[in-house]
Amino acid sequence: MSTTSNRRRTVSSVAKATAVLRFLGRRPGASSGVIAHELGLDRTTVHRLLVTLAEDDLVVRTGSRWQLGTGAISLGGAYVDQSRLRQIALPYAIDLQRTLVQQRGVVSIDVWAGTEMMVLERVWNRRTPLSLILGVGSRVGVTRTASGLAVLARLPDELVHEVPGATDPETAAAIEATRARGGLATVARGVLPGLSAMATAITDSRGLPVGSLVIAGIDISQQPGTSDMARSLQSASRKASSELAAR
Repeated sequence: MSTTSNRRRTVSSVAKATAVLRFLGRRPGASSGVIAHELGLDRTTVHRLLVTLAEDDLVVRTGSRWQLGTGAISLGGAYVDQSRLRQIALPYAIDLQRTLVQQRGVVSIDVWAGTEMMVLERVWNRRTPLSLILGVGSRVGVTRTASGLAVLARLPDELVHEVPGATDPETAAAIEATRARGGLATVARGVLPGLSAMATAITDSRGLPVGSLVIAGIDISQQPGTSDMARSLQSASRKASSELAAR
């Protein structure tokens, strides 16, 4: 379908409201003027959108500043609770976390969202610094993270080529290295300072990736692909994939 056709099938006000909500997800506490400027929208339009969204508690205002409201939590929570990927992978994530008793690490379930990976769930222990834990709903790039590389490595080449940046030499080499390790992706420098990670993809009944299991933390990427941690992660992803394919 052409871009022009897609535009004809969308509702402009809904698209603008969605953009406002996404912006507040990244920049809580912004004023309507800042939102309008950053999104390139008319300030009056943004104000009306905010007032409308506030009626359903999707946003709330404190003085001149706006942030997401409890209605947004309800919608986001409903998506998380209804996710088959989370339902199936969470027990395996919990089991993996139990093997990290001596590690400052966090296990997360990420869902593939096109050019990004989105954190769906995470499990950690009391040794894990809170500064290393990404919030549910956080989005990270698919081409520069262990989570994303694990997904790309399970895609056929023709689908990899459709992902922006996936054919860059550095990314292409990382994808091939991940495939050579049986689908285990490792990244020495993660999305947060001091964070490294390893990840494996979870696939559906067609064998296509829908998300990934990730172990992230201090010095995680230094674990060899033959380590107990790596083998446990690969085993958990295989089992979760098998369950997902069976449903």
